[in-house]
Amino acid sequence: MTPAPSMKKIDPALSHLLYSLLVTAYFLSFFFRVSASVVLPQEASRLGLSASLAGFISSLYYYAYAVTQPLCGILHDRFGPLRIVTFGMALAGLGEILYVLSPTALSLGLWRLLTGLGLAPMFSGALLFQSQAFPMERYPFYAGLTIAAGNFGAVVSVGPLGFALERWGKEGVFSALALFSFGLAALIFLFRNSGPAQETAEKGTFSAVQQLKEAGKAIACSPRLRAITVLWSLLISALLTFQGLWAVAWYEAAFNVPLKAARDQATLIGVGVMIGTLLGSRIEGKRRTAVLKKGYLVTGAFWLLLLAATAPGRFLFLAGATGFLLGVASGVFIVHCASALNETAPPTKRGAVLGVANMVIFFGVIAFQWGTGSLIGLFETAPGRYDATGFLVAFGVTTALFWAGTLLFPSLKE
Repeated sequence: MTPAPSMKKIDPALSHLLYSLLVTAYFLSFFFRVSASVVLPQEASRLGLSASLAGFISSLYYYAYAVTQPLCGILHDRFGPLRIVTFGMALAGLGEILYVLSPTALSLGLWRLLTGLGLAPMFSGALLFQSQAFPMERYPFYAGLTIAAGNFGAVVSVGPLGFALERWGKEGVFSALALFSFGLAALIFLFRNSGPAQETAEKGTFSAVQQLKEAGKAIACSPRLRAITVLWSLLISALLTFQGLWAVAWYEAAFNVPLKAARDQATLIGVGVMIGTLLGSRIEGKRRTAVLKKGYLVTGAFWLLLLAATAPGRFLFLAGATGFLLGVASGVFIVHCASALNETAPPTKRGAVLGVANMVIFFGVIAFQWGTGSLIGLFETAPGRYDATGFLVAFGVTTALFWAGTLLFPSLKE
């Protein structure tokens, strides 16, 4: 039988310092995740890669990220987030060095794979730490800050990253990012014994397989957990396929504008998600189910509006504004998804349940990125040169799948 969690109380100031370090790691996780939307289209054009191959290379990050999510959650429960995040941050730094040294199709794939493996523990680590270190009623507040910080990484990884690459080149920029990753890993390692420690099993009886089975069973036996997981997956899959891979290329193709203008408008998506997460953290948990439903519906409405705004190919600012509002609605929904899952999951299995849910979410991202790349590729004029019609078809299908998620609303009951 799994004993109740054992936690070591720590000073509030130290708790907030450690929380800040973990949130910084999550910032980098999102930064490297979304950086593909700036890096890969240019590399695809330089190397002559098709849209479907570019989508596959980008999705390797999510393959690695998704497959290791349950294990990350189990290891967080067992050893604490600080130790696991330290190792992951160092591995991500190695991935960045690989990209700097050998920019080929193979090395691009290995870069995405290694960074996906290394950055897999960051989100669940930050959320689990805040659930251990701070009062439960403050969980939505800290979740909002965490997710907002992550999406600030998405903002920085589009327009500002594009500017930095043009000014200092990818060797200089990604070398500096690798050094920062190693430095952060070293700093967190110094505090590895300072966090609230939690063990999910007695020494000698720890079984990752058993923990995984129990977490999967918890989701399978709870209609509410199942619905939260699937809806979260649909929303994140659509959002990250748009924001994290195709937004810049879509705006550039649809409106025939310079790359910088497309990047500037794509950056608004991440700004919107940041604002949405901060707004979501201020909404009371008593209205959780209503917020989930309304947030999902509003997000779906903005997907429809985005298709309508992009189809004429004339008003880039309208498409950018719609992307911003889509980000706001998505951010509100994400905060309350994380909070609802934390409240519904068994207390001693929160890390493992979050890990399994994240695995489902990012397998969805993989499917959406590969699927949209295949559809966009049908309309490709040349490797790395995309037609606006392909984007409308791909994201029309994405929007239809998103709206199909409303069939799960009855299972969201408390």
